[in-house]
Amino acid sequence: MSNKLNRIDYTQVGLTSKNSFKLIKQGVVGADNGAIAAVVGDHSGSVHCFTLRPDSSNIDTVFKTLPGPNAKISCIEVINSSNSGGSPKILVAFGSSVIRGYNKKGKQFFGLELNNLTEPIKCLKMRWPNEIFISGHYIYNNYVITESDSKSSSGVQSKNYYVCPEKINELVLIDDKINRKTVPVLACQDRLLRIIKDSSCQYEIEISGIPNALLWMHYSANGITETLVCYGTLDGKVALVSIDFSKKPLEPLHKWEIPDKGSKPSVTCLSIADSAAELYVGRSDGNVEIWSFAETLNENGEEMIDLSLAPILRDQHNCGESLTSFKDTAMKIEGLRDECERLEQKLAQERERYQEMTTKGGSDDLETSDVGVSALPYFAINDSFILQEDASYYLTLEVEIAIDAVIIQSDIPLDLIDCERNSAVISFNDNTSPQVLVTFRCQANTTRLEIKIRSIEGQYGLLRAYVMTRVSPKCAQMKTYKIKPLSLHKRSYSAIDTQFLNKLTISGNFSLNESHTWIQLCIPEIPEKIASNSNSPVIAYNFISTFTETILICNCGKGVMTFQSDNISTISIIKDFITREATKRSTAIEMSFDVNENSVGHTLKKLYPKLKNLINIRQNKELLEAVYELSVSDPQIAKELMTKLMSSEEIETKTAEINLERIYGIIADLFIDYHKLKGGSRSVLSSFKSRINELVTLIETYVSDDYDQHIFVDKLNQFWGIQIFV
Repeated sequence: MSNKLNRIDYTQVGLTSKNSFKLIKQGVVGADNGAIAAVVGDHSGSVHCFTLRPDSSNIDTVFKTLPGPNAKISCIEVINSSNSGGSPKILVAFGSSVIRGYNKKGKQFFGLELNNLTEPIKCLKMRWPNEIFISGHYIYNNYVITESDSKSSSGVQSKNYYVCPEKINELVLIDDKINRKTVPVLACQDRLLRIIKDSSCQYEIEISGIPNALLWMHYSANGITETLVCYGTLDGKVALVSIDFSKKPLEPLHKWEIPDKGSKPSVTCLSIADSAAELYVGRSDGNVEIWSFAETLNENGEEMIDLSLAPILRDQHNCGESLTSFKDTAMKIEGLRDECERLEQKLAQERERYQEMTTKGGSDDLETSDVGVSALPYFAINDSFILQEDASYYLTLEVEIAIDAVIIQSDIPLDLIDCERNSAVISFNDNTSPQVLVTFRCQANTTRLEIKIRSIEGQYGLLRAYVMTRVSPKCAQMKTYKIKPLSLHKRSYSAIDTQFLNKLTISGNFSLNESHTWIQLCIPEIPEKIASNSNSPVIAYNFISTFTETILICNCGKGVMTFQSDNISTISIIKDFITREATKRSTAIEMSFDVNENSVGHTLKKLYPKLKNLINIRQNKELLEAVYELSVSDPQIAKELMTKLMSSEEIETKTAEINLERIYGIIADLFIDYHKLKGGSRSVLSSFKSRINELVTLIETYVSDDYDQHIFVDKLNQFWGIQIFV
């Protein structure tokens, strides 16, 4: 199809009689000769159902609907035969108001006009025959169809309605067999799974990342039945949580998380085999991973799959572009590969034809000359800018045509970190501007680029990516991303240590919405607007720094805001930012500080392990260079030293990627911000900045095995001439 594909739902179809379908599980239908059927919706509003056979390169269209104006398809849901009255049903959502249902032959059997929706439909689920569950960006709706006997249209009645305080990324329906009802679960941007009951949130489950894909299943072992929810996150984790609906209050149990180290591309889809022995994970880089569960014996000595244990990666395959969904564990891979090769050849021919059309020259006689096409082509970009656990951001850019080059420009200094999945040629700007300006020149047929960067907290601005493709005429599209002052902080719901907190209180004539807007502009993972069902006069958020592991507690209300953190630099950054924002709006505010004398030493203790590891890594690299030279004259001794040095360098990857000078700057800022908030004079602050080189020498002297962190902190206090208790 010429239009950009938005959603795709694969099904396995088979002919039990002429032109009939038989569905054998949800979204997966069986067929003779392994025929594969796919339902595709595109941005033009056309629904295309077609079949593929592994032994043939032909595509047989089952049905195809006509496109329509302003009818972009947002999602597709396939209902299996066991739940839909004997044959599969296809539900299609158009924009924010229209839902249509098609049968196996493409005949529309019902349609809904939802005039009360204000957001595009992102997720659509149905419990046949008359209950529909819908979610947009923030709003969840539950409807009941009241006139299901109509051929072309149906009446609908709103049953439940919930406004989520944060963006909804995914919706899944769980069958609560204990209470015999359907339970909607929302995967939300604020690292929570929200379990909905009627029109309210019944429970909130904290998870390890921002969820992007959900999968649920029932699991029985030794007479105990569990409801399991498997989720995939934007930073590449896959984890499993058990929910026991018989317990009040609900006590979720986190079973496992993969991978346990490092970071991977975002998880976009999840599926599980019929036997529950394998878990299939689809990622934004096109990788499909197959994870195998362990087999154990139950009380009767029978073999069973143990989902409570973390699976093991068995195999993986890269499809070359990001995945949106997959549902068919019985596909003939070889047949699909042949089909892909055929489509790639056809695509190459069309590219050559387009190139010829755009480069044709015309003569003076317009009637006899070939006139070339001279229109700027449009290309869609699938992009993401996600904070990782190692205090870095992954910028991913995926284009439907080959990328020629990407230029990165920033208002603020940034660190560019090596990314193993980036094969582009990198060229840096030679000027002395503090802006980052780097060019990535991609290899042929590259459609996806990953860039890893780290920002400096306290400096904020825009990051711009200019994407140029290999089409004629040459053109580029720009994508912008906001880097906030506290860009390395993430939401947290765990217990907070309140021993070493500094406090900033801001009061003035501002509204709740204004105070919330200031926080939203300063810190990531804050919803754009306050939930309409929030009756509390004060809104609270907790954060943890992915870099320093320090905490931040924010409370915003009408006329008053409070911020508490064990990192005094965090408080200083918030103070400076809100002062600028209030000045822009001519809003009078007053500030007061409560500085904890022990907080600086507390933060230094948290930085000490990272600092020590980085210095050891640098020393080991210097020794390795010397050992390489020694290997020429005495290879035996060099080999022994090499083994010892390599074993001592087994440190977490995220620590090794941190810039050592960055931590030196954080330590200097700690003391500068401490004196600034204590009312120190400008001359004292200027003298601090002039002694940075002396500070580096001192740090490297006392960060060693001969001294512990207490001596390290005490020496830094003496260096600055202050007394801060450890």
